[in-house]
Amino acid sequence: TLPTDGFVACGLIKPSPDADHAVVASAGNGGHIYTLDMTSDTLEDRGTLGAMSWHSFNMTPDEALGFGTSPNSDEVVIIDLTTDPATNLGTIVLQPLPGTGNNQPDAMGGGEPIVNGTLPVTLRGSGRLALVNTISGRIKRFIELAEPSPPGTFNPMNCNDCSVHGVSVRRTVVPRKGRPHRRLE
Repeated sequence: TLPTDGFVACGLIKPSPDADHAVVASAGNGGHIYTLDMTSDTLEDRGTLGAMSWHSFNMTPDEALGFGTSPNSDEVVIIDLTTDPATNLGTIVLQPLPGTGNNQPDAMGGGEPIVNGTLPVTLRGSGRLALVNTISGRIKRFIELAEPSPPGTFNPMNCNDCSVHGVSVRRTVVPRKGRPHRRLE
């Protein structure tokens, strides 16, 4: 058992491709970043990010940038993982429905690596999927998956009665007018 600053929820542990370490994010202090050395079972403290709330974490395949969801502020926090301590580079506001806390960014891509520079973020309150360009930090688009949850009807701790909770990314090739076309499902 290794102590962390706050809980480590689903999707907050991202192993490296060589599986000798993992980046871990806990909920303490608005996102607390660690590196877990999986050969010695030790945690290196990488610092806190100061988000309003914290739920999920994902990172680019090269481990340079991280992304964390802050449901209460409807934001995705962008994290520079190349610095020590890790650095909060700013946020992307995800509010297809007006009003802070009505959208509730949650899981990001089912824990899969970011595909083609696109970060999928489910919005458990508004029932939308946000597609975020990880290079520009801009929202590509919102996709409606379900009707929004009426404010105050779902429990953010366990997601009971939320509109949508997580997506899994799968790369597919769909022919379009005789040429291949890639899309995320």
